[in-house]
Amino acid sequence: MSKDIEQTINPLTVDEHGRTPAMVWVAHAKVTETYDIPEDLRHDIDVRDKFDVTLAMYWIEHVRSLPPEWMRHDITWKDKHGRTMAMYWIRYVKSDVPEWMRHESKLQERFGDTMAIYWIYYIKSDVPEWMRHDPTLKDDDSNTIAMLWIKYNQSIPPAWMRHKSNIQNKYGYTMAMYWIQHIKTDPPEWMRHDPTLQNESGNTLAMVWIEYTFTEPPKWMHYESNVQNKFGTTMAMCWIEHVRSLPPEWMRHDAKIITKNGWTMAIVWICYTFTEPPTWMRHESNVQNKFGETMAMFWINCVQSEPPIWMRHDPKITDSQGRTMAMYWIEHVKSDVPEWMRHNANVQENNENTLAMRWILNVKSEPPMWMRHDSKITDNHGRTLAMYWILNVKSDVPEWMRHDANVKNKDGNTMAMLWILCVKSEPPEWMRHDPKITDKHGHTLMTYWSLCIDGYKTNHNIPEWMTK
Repeated sequence: MSKDIEQTINPLTVDEHGRTPAMVWVAHAKVTETYDIPEDLRHDIDVRDKFDVTLAMYWIEHVRSLPPEWMRHDITWKDKHGRTMAMYWIRYVKSDVPEWMRHESKLQERFGDTMAIYWIYYIKSDVPEWMRHDPTLKDDDSNTIAMLWIKYNQSIPPAWMRHKSNIQNKYGYTMAMYWIQHIKTDPPEWMRHDPTLQNESGNTLAMVWIEYTFTEPPKWMHYESNVQNKFGTTMAMCWIEHVRSLPPEWMRHDAKIITKNGWTMAIVWICYTFTEPPTWMRHESNVQNKFGETMAMFWINCVQSEPPIWMRHDPKITDSQGRTMAMYWIEHVKSDVPEWMRHNANVQENNENTLAMRWILNVKSEPPMWMRHDSKITDNHGRTLAMYWILNVKSDVPEWMRHDANVKNKDGNTMAMLWILCVKSEPPEWMRHDPKITDKHGHTLMTYWSLCIDGYKTNHNIPEWMTK
């Protein structure tokens, strides 16, 4: 490496990273404090690489000692990230900055970090006195030095770092919220603030406390139980989500209060505890959330059993996608629908799936007799029950489900085409049709056979009836 560098004539020749031979020497030759760069490789101190890193900064990063005197430059010079020599020193040497290298303490790099903040990141102890700055100075995320101290040191910030307790960062977090998140104990008294103050998500101290400690918030954090965050979540809902038990009595509120998505406490309870909501939490069974889902639908989805009697409602009620309780039952429980939940077999959801189509899709067997309907009924892709059967069960279609072989779905696929595509064998005789019939891309049965079975290699395997 050193031999190659010594042969370089121009000390300002740069590599693809904009590094001069001297910079490469420092980065790779493992020079020591007493082994300086050869005279013929030295260059002006203001020469920088493509990231605006100077030779002195390279020296600090790789040699981790004081740069030779000829290499030193203006202490306020910054690299592309806004870092000074002093910041390099703190990061790589991890000791107090030499006096000649020090600059104004409030000087910030690209992300708003000061020397003092670097000190907390890399040395994790109290900052030297000369380096301290206004404690309300914020980084790019609006974090103060006290907030970062709590985050990285997980202890009480030194007295000089303290500021008003209600100062918030970009995400609405206060010192107390950081304290709860990282230290998970009651914040010191000077750090406490109005318990209704909310962060960007609308979470209060009590909500943050519940999320990170899974215990009841201290009394000073209590407030009106019906206060909601940005998503409409209350403390009680937050408790159910994280602690998964009954909220303390002071936290409870009207069972009809809903989140932005229309979730009630009872729905939150079902989703996180998979048990029946307590009596005080219950509401009318036909109440629907923003997506048209009822408690009974959530129960079937989460608990996968019959909803309690008080939770049941008219089986014709649908969610916003047109799905009934019976459709939820087939999708999640995958067994025959209880009698009280059944409805007319011809009912179709928004994508025009029927109960029987859902049954084939999820259970992959013949639908119960009461669920069967006219074999010509199609979904919004033009698929019939027989097509569902071929796509999902991959065996010959039951007789009651069969229809004319020429019927196509919206892509122009016939049953025979789907059979070749999915079952990869010759379609049963009753399913065959004129081999000249094409899908919407102009593909014939012969094309499907060639693609799916022959692999485009030969044509000698194509059944004769397909070639006519």
